[in-house]
Amino acid sequence: MPPEPPSLPERELAVLWDMLLAARDAQSFVAGLDEAAFLASRLHQAAVIRALEVLGEAAGRVSRDSCAALPDLPWREMTGLPAMDEVRMEREVVSLLFVLRALIEGVP
Repeated sequence: MPPEPPSLPERELAVLWDMLLAARDAQSFVAGLDEAAFLASRLHQAAVIRALEVLGEAAGRVSRDSCAALPDLPWREMTGLPAMDEVRMEREVVSLLFVLRALIEGVP
């Protein structure tokens, strides 16, 4: 029998839902794209980066208690996602490939 899910405040559940939607959006924006197509499409790059920003910003709004109640989620990595400003400002190929590979392998 699976363990009981933690009981979280409604506000926290809404934030977690936002995170899930943003992660799904980011993954759907690269579905069917290879590296070359992703790097050639500023539209896809901007959409993915924005979805990851939303995910990171939402993760930063989750309380410590809720983070502790959900230890299997990579909170440190997700709250570090707003550092995507570097990707937006630099538009380096390496950074964009990192974003694409992270989405293909799975958003934290």
